Parts: sequence; C-alpha cells; structure tokens
Amino acid sequence: MADRELKKLNRKQLLELLLRLTERSEELQAQLDDANKKLKNRLLIKTEAGSIAEAALKLNGVFEAAEDAAKQYLYNVKKLYDNQDILKKRFQEECMKRAKAMFAEVDRRCAEKEEQSQKVAEQIIRDAQKRAEKIDEEANAKLDEIRGLYRYLSEEKKKLQKNNQK
Repeated sequence: MADRELKKLNRKQLLELLLRLTERSEELQAQLDDANKKLKNRLLIKTEAGSIAEAALKLNGVFEAAEDAAKQYLYNVKKLYDNQDILKKRFQEECMKRAKAMFAEVDRRCAEKEEQSQKVAEQIIRDAQKRAEKIDEEANAKLDEIRGLYRYLSEEKKKLQKNNQK
C-alpha cells in the first residue's frame, strides 16, 4: 500500500489494516507450524515423491514467506506509528488555530462592548451636561426673579419709610 493511500486512511481503517495484517501473520505462522509438523513427522517427504532437497527448498519458501510477512507487518506497524504522530501534530495545530480564533472573537466582542459602553457613558455625560445647563438656566431665572422681587421690596420699603417719616 502506498504512503499516500495510508495517509488518507483514518484511525479506524488503519487499525483494521493492522488487524488484517496481524491475522495474515498468524495464518502464515500457522502454515509454518504446520509445515514444521509435517517435516518432523516426515509426512512431507512421504506425500511427495521428491527428495529431501526438494522438501528443504519448499520449506525454505515457507520460511521466506513468513519472513516477508513479518517484515511487511513490522513495516505497517511503523507506518501506523508514524501516521499517529502526524495525526497528533495535525490535531494540535488545529486546536491551536481554533483557540486563536476563539481568543480573537473574545477580543473583538470585548472591543465591541467597550465601544458600546463608551457611547453610553458619553450619552450620559451629554444628558447630565444638558440637565445641568437647564438647572443653571432655571436657577439664573429664579435668581433674576428674586433680585427683581428684592428691588421691588426695597423700593416698597423705602416708600414705606418715607411715608412713615412724613
């Protein structure tokens, strides 16, 4: 299986592949064990009309197949391990990107809330200034009214004093 194909597989598929390779390795081991039994029992030599040399050559083929299967199994395990590291790194990178995006969103929202709060505060200040100006105007009007009344009373007092002096 090519590297590209292995990289496209997800974790479940990789584990299934590993399981199939393990099963194949076990099958080949069983065949090897069977061949060893036949060799020990000399069934291999009796069932086939060949010589001991032919049986050894056939047995060597089984050993070679078992060795090839073991090499393939180890190669696939290594690839799975390497792929796990790659997947772990990708997951970490993705998590970091997501965290940065979340922080950026929080910063944006905070800036937005701060801007809204600033506008509200400025409006409250403007309203307070208008109210203070209105109160000041009303106070000045009352003060002018009191001054006018004071002048009137002062004049009336003077008139009364003149009338009392006469």
